[in-house]
Amino acid sequence: MKTYTGQDIRNVAVVGHGDAGKTSLVSAFLFDAGLTDRLGSVDQGTTVTDYDEDEVERKVTIHTSLAHLEWKDRKINLLDTPGYNAFIHDAKPAVQAAELALFVVDAVEGVQVQTEKAMAYADEFQRSRLVVLNRMDNDRSDVHSALKSVSEAFGREAIPLQLPIGSQKEFTGVVDLVRQLAYIYQPDGSGKFEEQSIPEHLKAEAESARETLIEMVAESDDALLEKFFAEGSLADEDIIPGIRKAVLQRKLVPVFYGFAVAFKGPLETVVYVAFLLWMAYAVSFLLRQPGAMIPQAVTRLLAGISLLDAVVIAGSGERSLVWLAMGGCALTRLLQRYVPGT
Repeated sequence: MKTYTGQDIRNVAVVGHGDAGKTSLVSAFLFDAGLTDRLGSVDQGTTVTDYDEDEVERKVTIHTSLAHLEWKDRKINLLDTPGYNAFIHDAKPAVQAAELALFVVDAVEGVQVQTEKAMAYADEFQRSRLVVLNRMDNDRSDVHSALKSVSEAFGREAIPLQLPIGSQKEFTGVVDLVRQLAYIYQPDGSGKFEEQSIPEHLKAEAESARETLIEMVAESDDALLEKFFAEGSLADEDIIPGIRKAVLQRKLVPVFYGFAVAFKGPLETVVYVAFLLWMAYAVSFLLRQPGAMIPQAVTRLLAGISLLDAVVIAGSGERSLVWLAMGGCALTRLLQRYVPGT
């Protein structure tokens, strides 16, 4: 079995209320990265992380399960956690073991009770946070109401890095407020998209949302705030590193939009996870290569971290001790799966 050193392992806990779409999002990540040859379905019982017979039958996650992306001897663990009250306790050690808590929020229901419990776990362990508003093309989705619930739960630090293009069944893509481009998804469920200019009818809204984002980034850092007051805005080379620093310091909670089952949005989310968590070179890599939003680029960015960065992110170099906390809810599950009689 291949082994990894502590500095070559990074963990992302995927958390939120039951049925928000956590397992579907993890499945989309794995499919995007080329780790699976088909998009897993919770309804069909074909996801990687809901493999237990009870989970397949009930169509809910009961235990925290691990999936991973790998690139050049480095490993990124995705911890797919339960979201219902009877099983939510299993999410706590996953958050403890992770550098980032990725909250999946249902765009229909907004922030729900178990999401708030997972938030408490992230606060307890001082983990960075990111939100994905999922099920955007559901007939009952309400992006404004859902975003309001996210703002009320996470505070004014919750700021969208995207704007949705269309709503409900007309949800066709997103506007990237950082790169100031639109991504229009293909309707065939392939996850592919076309990069375009921002639609005319969204330009004013996108400009306003971008200004709000820049103001929040500037507030998170004294040097950036001085530059903002002096120049009235921030340059592109300041915005992305500023976002990354603000997220790591828990002064910003980026919000993204998607619909994992229809494979709309997962790849952009992973790319942002990459540069929010990993070395500065990843940021310049994205800016230099507009076409780099491919699975190889995602895993490359996710994997590129130095030991020094790991210490900064975690607040401590003793990540191996934290990883041991996952033993009861993860290692045992893997042994049960692969080693008969355990």
